[in-house]
Amino acid sequence: MKLIGQGAQYRVYDTGDGRVVKKPLSQDETLEVIRRWYEPGKMPANKLTANHPKTAIRSARRINQLITERPELSASLGHPIFAESAVYTQDKVKTLNKIFNSVDIEQGKTLIDAYIGLVIFHWGYGFCEKVFNLTVNNGLDTRGNVILIDFGEITFTKADVARSIRTERWLKSWSYLEQLPDNLRGYYGEEMNKHLTLAKLEATWGSFAQLAS
Repeated sequence: MKLIGQGAQYRVYDTGDGRVVKKPLSQDETLEVIRRWYEPGKMPANKLTANHPKTAIRSARRINQLITERPELSASLGHPIFAESAVYTQDKVKTLNKIFNSVDIEQGKTLIDAYIGLVIFHWGYGFCEKVFNLTVNNGLDTRGNVILIDFGEITFTKADVARSIRTERWLKSWSYLEQLPDNLRGYYGEEMNKHLTLAKLEATWGSFAQLAS
């Protein structure tokens, strides 16, 4: 297997068969990655005290449970197959940051529309990517669909999503500030504000399937 990427929670290896395997980092490894994001001594206390491996394992288990009960969800998550702990394999895709750099503005808008549709679709099953890092946590599959590929930054709590909507969290994400092309930021902000509303959340959340307790 070939190492092809690493985030704050996982290393990603190409398995050579159109799939990748994602293996979680240890707590110390995750903290080392996060420290690089901040100036010395400026790392928030909640980042230091969070149990990142435990969070990754909990999210993986919930997603595994959900797609077992609702297999129609699997494609929108890259057909993940879970092994021990939080290790899982998944379809290999191109992340949206790579796609945005190779398309024109109209194609970029279409990708944004698809991402918004994906977020609302997942609301129906009771979960959401809580930081809205669209360019790195999402990708384009072989059928041209935008899918969620990172389960380390999701929430299963509606109140968390409502808070993100009130604060327009998507306008503060690293993806928006650092990676989204300048000529798409205005469209992205307007469309996210237009479609991801408290009323839409209330009407949609858990309406397609109820998570098992």
